[in-house]
Amino acid sequence: PIPAIAATFSDNCTPLGSLVITQSPVAGTMVGLGITTVTITATDLSGNSSSSIINVTVIDATKPVIITPSNITLNLNNNCQAIVPDFLVTLVVSDNCTASGSIIKTQTPAAGSVITGVASTNVLIEATDASGNKESVTVLFITKDVTPPIVVCKGASNLYLDGSGNATLNASAVDNGSSDNCSPVLNLSLSRT
Repeated sequence: PIPAIAATFSDNCTPLGSLVITQSPVAGTMVGLGITTVTITATDLSGNSSSSIINVTVIDATKPVIITPSNITLNLNNNCQAIVPDFLVTLVVSDNCTASGSIIKTQTPAAGSVITGVASTNVLIEATDASGNKESVTVLFITKDVTPPIVVCKGASNLYLDGSGNATLNASAVDNGSSDNCSPVLNLSLSRT
């Protein structure tokens, strides 16, 4: 709204308290962004008047409001990768002056980026209004490895006992190319069943 403009006037005949001061547009008038010309007029008891013009500039200094999206957890694929989702599709953002559809929204890393391995990745979401006011929030994109390793064993092999009747068998002796989508080195172990 337009404020009440404080102006100083004087007159050679009319006492200061008897001058009629008007303002146009009146204080409290709602105006949009930009410059509004305000005219202040003083009129004395004889009907003589004098005016002064002042420009009132209204700016938008309020940041947009972002409702922070929920964190997202995805399982890694067979290549130990996951694609960063598009948080902007369902992003709820508002502003006091800029229409929601005109607010510029970005996320980093961008939707479609590839994350490799188990991670908690910060995704920065920013909203910028038409006046350049910017707000940001951070969301977590969590990736999990839920694919079990593929165990491949060699066929039957002979195990020879030593003179005491004991034999040692380690996992590498029976492994035939076991693998995992996320772990290049596997910790193999054997158990007797």
